[in-house]
Amino acid sequence: MQTAGQRLVNDERGFDHVGIMVMVMVVFAVVGIYTLVHSSAMTCQGGVVGSADCPSTTGQKIYADGYAERGKPYCWDGGTIYGPSLDYPHPSSHSDAACRSGKIGFDCSGLVLYAVYRATSGGIKLTTSGIGSNGIQNHNTDQQVSMLNALARASSPRVKKVAVGSTYVTGDIIYYLTPGSTTSYHHVVIKAPTSGYGLDAHGDTTTPGNSQVGLYPLSSHTGKIGAVFRILR
Repeated sequence: MQTAGQRLVNDERGFDHVGIMVMVMVVFAVVGIYTLVHSSAMTCQGGVVGSADCPSTTGQKIYADGYAERGKPYCWDGGTIYGPSLDYPHPSSHSDAACRSGKIGFDCSGLVLYAVYRATSGGIKLTTSGIGSNGIQNHNTDQQVSMLNALARASSPRVKKVAVGSTYVTGDIIYYLTPGSTTSYHHVVIKAPTSGYGLDAHGDTTTPGNSQVGLYPLSSHTGKIGAVFRILR
């Protein structure tokens, strides 16, 4: 039979064991939180996960990479997988005046080509063309729609085809049909976080200062939306 003193000693030992276990759990929790916060900070340079500074999905990365090019002039056939380029043919009457004077920029499919390639670390290249000696890399909306459709049908798809008229999310790639056509596409935008807006290289040579990469209402483009794709990885 234990004496009162023995019981007290045993109770204290039991308390010590429980206390040590609690302290160990607290230390592990603190270390885990510290590691999570600092790994996020190193990856995202202090940004909030899911924000434009620290995108957490491929779509958000596509938007962030495209948004970083805002203000670049609209250049006919401008843009490569590596960034802006001269227009083609140079100078093109379709391009913004800044581009015609020798500055580099993007057209709508060139901006998507660049942003998707960068956001997927080169995993998705929306052109079959290489970069020519003139620095031009050919690309167009019809070719991109065809390539994205093929990727969406793959056995392990990196792309999802989104129903037209459904809810679009940041980074969705939205293609507009050529007016009067049901199969040909003439424009593409990247869905912006702001409701009803998209990011694109807007070719509006009739309005000075409006022919550049920027945010524009989805309803401001001619033709109906004919195809929407979501890049998954």
